Amino acid sequence: MGTVPVLSVIYQYSGTYTAAGGEMGVPLLNVSSVDKQIKELNSPTKDASHNANITGFTVILTALTSGAIAGAAAKTTIAPLDRTKIIFQTSSKRFTYRAAVRTLVHIWSTEGFLRLWRGNTATLVRVLPYSAIQYASHEQYKFIAMKWNGLTVDSYTMPRLHRFAAGSAAGFTASFFTYPLDTARARMAVTDKTRYRNIVQVFTEVRRVGTVGLLFRGYVPTLLGQIPYAGTAFYIYELCKLEYFARYGHDAPVLWTTAFGALAGFS
Repeated sequence: MGTVPVLSVIYQYSGTYTAAGGEMGVPLLNVSSVDKQIKELNSPTKDASHNANITGFTVILTALTSGAIAGAAAKTTIAPLDRTKIIFQTSSKRFTYRAAVRTLVHIWSTEGFLRLWRGNTATLVRVLPYSAIQYASHEQYKFIAMKWNGLTVDSYTMPRLHRFAAGSAAGFTASFFTYPLDTARARMAVTDKTRYRNIVQVFTEVRRVGTVGLLFRGYVPTLLGQIPYAGTAFYIYELCKLEYFARYGHDAPVLWTTAFGALAGFS
């Protein structure tokens, strides 16, 4: 579930970041400068998406669709690495970068290039609803927090604590509804390719042998883990965009937000 930064980049539209503070040598997270400049730079004429009433059905549907597409694109891109990660997590092999490369080469040479994406369909079955729920709920949680405090619906004026809470709640909500799909996907990735042809067979077998509980193993720790993980990732990502906007007066282009997402991923 460590895809929040990648999904954010695809879903959110903007950005470019250079290491250690940007092109002009301005400290990236000089938060003290943000509050002062936000009041000057924020206006109803700025990006309308930050001021729109996001409770409208059309906007919610757009957020669900955008989140789903973003999740599918991100997960498909990193699927070979994700499968390699699972192999090391479920075996006694000691992880090294060289060993990971050898594993990828071995899969390619023995099973075929496309087998590097084995289990990706099952991953997408989980990622599509997970990403859709996560991003749509994130916007809604931010909206609720702003309304609760009588603030304007504008992500640039969102209090920092509320920004963190919205991210945590979004990650928790998405995991709450999709965790069994993630467990089933992991089982497909580490078993012999002849055992499961699709994710439906995983659920069918689990039900047949009466081990449905296996799909929820680690459920509570995962939900609790989403609170600091998703909260921190969303917080750092949006804070980077906030700093860029405060410094330059416009939303960051794509390359910046790509790096903002990478930075959030290291959090």
